[in-house]
Amino acid sequence: MACTPTRKNSCWAGKVWWRGVNIGEVEGAEEKGIRPLVIVGAGGMGRETAWLVERINARKPTWNILGFVDDRRPDESLLLGYPYLGPVRSSLNKIIHEGIRPAVSVAIGDSKARFGVVSGLFNMGIRSFPALIDPDIDVHRSVNIGEGSIICPGVILTVNVVIGKFVIVNVASSISHESKLGDFSSVMTGVRISGNCRIGHGAYIGSGAVVLQGRAVGEAAVVGAGAVVTRDVEPRVVSVGIPARIQRWIEVKPDDR
Repeated sequence: MACTPTRKNSCWAGKVWWRGVNIGEVEGAEEKGIRPLVIVGAGGMGRETAWLVERINARKPTWNILGFVDDRRPDESLLLGYPYLGPVRSSLNKIIHEGIRPAVSVAIGDSKARFGVVSGLFNMGIRSFPALIDPDIDVHRSVNIGEGSIICPGVILTVNVVIGKFVIVNVASSISHESKLGDFSSVMTGVRISGNCRIGHGAYIGSGAVVLQGRAVGEAAVVGAGAVVTRDVEPRVVSVGIPARIQRWIEVKPDDR
């Protein structure tokens, strides 16, 4: 029975999607190291993650993208030919019930939302969260990258950089020597993080921002697009401008503690 990008059935395990096209049956896919993968989040970050996976597969066939899951129904014409499988929990439960144990990539740009989704997946018993790293990035052997992180094309990671778990480093960003990114932090497109910087758990660095040498961005802080961080940013504040200054404090709700 043939599979198409719009059909939801139990033949996923023997198929590989390649650059948005179903290339048919793959005999012994698991034995060949090709693993099923579900992308959580069908927004722009999710679609860019699918592109990243295609780049990985072009170097070495590794992942069989089963499709996207998202609690909000996306515009399916934007999904690069991959299927929308449905809401997160019910769709993953269905896949697991059919005997497929997929790896999961949580491709949600918002740090807080990503943390919430990962927590829910852990409660479901899901434990396979691979780090997806573009094969053509510039990265030194001393760099450490945690599980579930997404490192997009064009990124530069120099020496002794530490990337925590479930971190997103988006396209064309650079992170310099001895800098550390905490779990669930988000670095958007074109960010420049200088050496010896500390980016806290769940912090969000907007597109084109610059963090100067030795500066720290606190837990759950937000640095606006294009800002230049010349002094430490306190936890749970929004900082914008050149130089970056506090615009407002982020309200802490009981379920955020």
